[in-house]
Amino acid sequence: MRKSFLLLAALAIAANSFAQTKEVQLQSTNDDETSGHERHNLAPTVKYDEHFVYLESRTLIPNAQVTIKDGADNVLFRQTLSIYPAANAIDLPDKGKDKRVITISYDKTALIGFFDEE
Repeated sequence: MRKSFLLLAALAIAANSFAQTKEVQLQSTNDDETSGHERHNLAPTVKYDEHFVYLESRTLIPNAQVTIKDGADNVLFRQTLSIYPAANAIDLPDKGKDKRVITISYDKTALIGFFDEE
């Protein structure tokens, strides 16, 4: 009985962790929006929780420049990477609950998104 209770408690905690994931709404910073709807469908998805940022895309996006900054414009993460259909996890240093912004650039696409303040 006690083992069952501990198992249920552990599952509840794990489920709560997954429920805390939020999504960043990405917007194009390009002036040319001729194919905006198509570009939006192919844009990567950005989600985050207390410790990680998760990037994924419907199709492979090679050589994407990903930058994450805090509210004071300090770079928390900058790297050129491939974004896959399976989520890429980025571990961020805990810099408090500052406002954060992510920019993703690839090919002729430039996207920006703002994290909700927690």
